[in-house]
Amino acid sequence: VDAGVVALQFASFSFDAAVLDVAVTLAAGGTLAVASAEERKDPQALAEMVGRCGVRVASVVPSLLGVLDPDAVAGVGNWVLGAERLSAELAGRWSAGARVWNTYGPTEATVITTATAMPLDPELGTAPPIGRPLPNNKVFVLDTFLKPVPVGVTGEVYIAGAGLARGYIGRPGLSAERFVACPFAVPGSRMYRSGDLAKWTADGDLVFAGRVDEQVKVRGFRVEPGEIEAVVGACEGVGQVAVVVREDVPGDKRLVAYVVPGGELDVAAVREFAADRLPEYMVPTVMALDALPLTVNGKLDRAALPAPGTAEMTSGRAAETPTEEILCGLFAEVLGLDDVSADASFFELGGDSIMSMLLVSRARKAGLVVSARQVFERRTPADLAVAARDVATADGLEGSGDTSTGEVPLTPVMHELLLRAGAERIRGVFQSTVVMVPAGTRLETLTSAVQAVAEHHDILRARLDTEPEPRLLVPPTVSVAPWVHRVDASAAGADLERLIAEQSRAAADRLEPRAGVMAQVVWFDLGPSTPGRLLLVVHHLAVDTLSLRILVPDLAQAYADLAAGRAVVLEPVPTSFRHWARALRAEATGQPRLAELPAWTRLLRGSDAPLGGRPLDPARDVGATLRRVSVTASAELTATLLTAVPAAFHAGIDDVLLTALASAVAEWRRHRGQHARNGVLVDVEGHGRTSGGLDLARTVGWFTSTYPVRLDPATQDFAGLRGGGSVAGRAVKHIKEQLRAVPGDGLGHGLLRHLNPETAPTLAALPTAQIGFTYLGRFADGTPEQTAAAWSAAPEGGLGGGVGDEVPLAHALEAVGLVRDLPDGPLLTLTLAWPQHLHHTDDMRRLADGWLAMLTGLATHTTGSGGGHTPSDFSLITLDQSQIDALEAELADKGGAR
Repeated sequence: VDAGVVALQFASFSFDAAVLDVAVTLAAGGTLAVASAEERKDPQALAEMVGRCGVRVASVVPSLLGVLDPDAVAGVGNWVLGAERLSAELAGRWSAGARVWNTYGPTEATVITTATAMPLDPELGTAPPIGRPLPNNKVFVLDTFLKPVPVGVTGEVYIAGAGLARGYIGRPGLSAERFVACPFAVPGSRMYRSGDLAKWTADGDLVFAGRVDEQVKVRGFRVEPGEIEAVVGACEGVGQVAVVVREDVPGDKRLVAYVVPGGELDVAAVREFAADRLPEYMVPTVMALDALPLTVNGKLDRAALPAPGTAEMTSGRAAETPTEEILCGLFAEVLGLDDVSADASFFELGGDSIMSMLLVSRARKAGLVVSARQVFERRTPADLAVAARDVATADGLEGSGDTSTGEVPLTPVMHELLLRAGAERIRGVFQSTVVMVPAGTRLETLTSAVQAVAEHHDILRARLDTEPEPRLLVPPTVSVAPWVHRVDASAAGADLERLIAEQSRAAADRLEPRAGVMAQVVWFDLGPSTPGRLLLVVHHLAVDTLSLRILVPDLAQAYADLAAGRAVVLEPVPTSFRHWARALRAEATGQPRLAELPAWTRLLRGSDAPLGGRPLDPARDVGATLRRVSVTASAELTATLLTAVPAAFHAGIDDVLLTALASAVAEWRRHRGQHARNGVLVDVEGHGRTSGGLDLARTVGWFTSTYPVRLDPATQDFAGLRGGGSVAGRAVKHIKEQLRAVPGDGLGHGLLRHLNPETAPTLAALPTAQIGFTYLGRFADGTPEQTAAAWSAAPEGGLGGGVGDEVPLAHALEAVGLVRDLPDGPLLTLTLAWPQHLHHTDDMRRLADGWLAMLTGLATHTTGSGGGHTPSDFSLITLDQSQIDALEAELADKGGAR
């Protein structure tokens, strides 16, 4: 502003921006054209005043430009914008005829803190930056530990400098919360915690990313409305957009995008555009308005936004048939959502392979027969409904003609355990869970319920026999009375958790698979009016993690039936464990599996330097020496990893976790002077319930499968991975394709190694993986009310297990991922376990931190529009990665989705 220049005074004098208009304009000898209250409300009247007064400079909020016509105010040569997010579309439209400057600054830092150094480029296709710090201002973008974040990573904005206020008058508590010590200046210096989110660009500019306190919870996920606004605003025909979370019905939160046309607008097309680019839980209802309501200061008046009517809003397709309606309800039930549309993807909503087994089980209970493979292939309720069969008319149960008692062949995972440890040392290998039980539980009824469950699930009655060869023997019946114990815990108080831990160890010591003692049930009686706890400890030879999800509901049902004086009626088990194990033994010598041998041999050839200073020692590195370290991702990061990242790369959460793990291990080894030229060999553990098309959703047993895969992220740019650069996307695609190149479904390795005597020596002679990886899936911890419910997970301990103190460890490093569904959203926990004499705890903690940092980089890359297909996504045509990338780039240029 120079002498004689007319500047618009638009902001109310109660708005801090008015200070800038008045002080700067008058100090420079300029003239203020003060808008009246009527002119602030009427865009046409304001435009007439601007022309009449000869306004050349205006400092306003972006919302005002959204309701003005650039041609009507053509005399204004400089527009200074701030106080709201500026969209790329709005910036481009106004930059074509005038100079537009974007600024940022809270009142606490004297109006403006940052500004763009040059006017905005009209061709800018992305959200405009908010510029760089002005003189005498300092801006820091920090993480939750007050550490500066890398370029491209979102953090919270902190401001320091001469313009910083001292605090809030009469509000010492709030002042102490927002004006904090600055660790980057001399002692006594302060900085303001703005609550704004931003990230640095490589050019040194800031890009605004929303507000910390604007993050809201929808379906348990944290959502930043600003991210959705950026996507919706990029859709053709959208002039303005505002996204809010409405709760018009108590407890029913939904995202609504209010859009103002900037041309021809198709509301359905806007939602489809958003659905192609956002996870399902972030796709909003779309409502068209003639204009967005504004406050007297020109900002969006969110309170004046109308509630969308059912005829105006666009959401996912509703169920159209009874089968679709059942499946939509089951999707919502398994995933913990309020509702699910008929065209919503199970996996994009956060489902995984283990949860798909729960869906299959609950579908059968609801009268529908679907398989886990069909869930994976069809994904949506609408597509799955086409394949679903009525349980009453479906073909006979698989394996129903095969008796479930008698000799049961050992599966590959059982052979591996016995080969490694011997039958005499495996009694301490178990799975366990602790659940709530009703107040007034009776020991006699509980024992009868356990008896009913053991008679229904045959493998619980099994006995390990090692002569003439290892096998399991299942008798027709067994008495479970010695398995069930009552512990008086009425006086335990705060020591209840310690008491449960002690009894868990004692219960594990009582297991003896060679004597047919496969389970122990311990009831902690807290008194007649207090809900008790129930500890279920089962030897690993009889169960896996998913089996516990079958046993606990069945035990609850059996107890309820008996307590009510009814006969126990449990859901049928379509396939016995014996039938499945015998089918595996036959499959191991079949030609399809034999054809996989050369591929497994090629994969395993080569050698890896020991992860530690020496190879595993079976005499020294046993279960008693196992040590663990864990790190937990934030709810925001977890939500992105479960939904947006897999959806962007058409992959699974396992692919994402393994990409980050392989990258972190490669980085960690490089720091230790080790260079693995052929990547790292990892044993990937899966739930194993995939073979032969059998319905195994209700079968209890140890189905776990493990297969080796050699993983190489094909990069040494680990800083780029951590920072979310393009190398992160390439790494995901490399690892995904390496996993897809595994022969068959992965089960073949275990079959050929342990169940085929002709191929076993060949594979036994090859190197084995030093790292084991397991993704355990998602488990609901629940709200305090849910946790208090009978037969739900107890707060003193959920799922657990033991590896056996004397059992030699299988790997030099175990990597485990687990998601807990909490009331505030899902949280991913990463755990590393190792023999204490092989690695130092500090080294393992650095590796765990590196794993989490790599995952953060993958999430950052995805939120920056990263993603894409890989060759394995196309079964009917052969394309290499470069061809796919070229096609996707061409589609992106035309406005299509990857």
